[in-house]
Amino acid sequence: MRDASVLCLHGLGRTASDWDGVREGLARYGTVHMPQLARATLEELVAADLPRAAIVIGHSLSGVVAIRRTAETGSAVRALVLTDSFFPPARNGRTRAAMLADYGSHRIALGRELAARRTRPRPRRSTVRAMRSLARLGLRPDAFHAAASAVRAPVLVLHGGSDHHVPVDFAVAADHAIAGAAVRELGLPRDTLVAVVVRGKEAIPPRGSTTVEAGDRLFVLAPRKMLQDVEDVFSRWRRRV
Repeated sequence: MRDASVLCLHGLGRTASDWDGVREGLARYGTVHMPQLARATLEELVAADLPRAAIVIGHSLSGVVAIRRTAETGSAVRALVLTDSFFPPARNGRTRAAMLADYGSHRIALGRELAARRTRPRPRRSTVRAMRSLARLGLRPDAFHAAASAVRAPVLVLHGGSDHHVPVDFAVAADHAIAGAAVRELGLPRDTLVAVVVRGKEAIPPRGSTTVEAGDRLFVLAPRKMLQDVEDVFSRWRRRV
């Protein structure tokens, strides 16, 4: 497919320079566009003024953006590539917990990369808004499936093989010790985190100040080697008050 243009959409919290390593290779297909995306909701990114291209590549949250834009432009897009893209639950039989934990796993990897660079992450309100829009799509996937069904171009889906962190869920009862506690007070081991708090039909990306309520379901990401340590913490959480 020569003389085509390529549009590369980076993931949330990342930069256009993420594509520098593959730009030269993609250039054989035509002009490569690597726009710097704003930290915005899915709807805002889909509506953004971006270059049109025959090949669209979307990473992470922007995989959904790529699907939506491809569906709306019809035959103008001749190929769609999704790298570590979000998909609603359950993909390939995976549970909702695994899906909700995907994004948290990505944030852990990013946090470690920034720590290695001695760069301190600065969470932004716009990032939280984007994560919430993604969580809503996960809980109500009809819009995703409608857009995916409208794509007529060939689609290549790529996922990394790393699975160092696995999701573990915990249902909070009214008489559990952690009911009413802040996330920062939960006492989780190092390298683990609460990725998502599901409250009713709402998926909440937690902050340290987020209060845990009875009826919540916490999805915790933990390294495989620390699953027993996490279960020990869960035992303390289950203590009656």
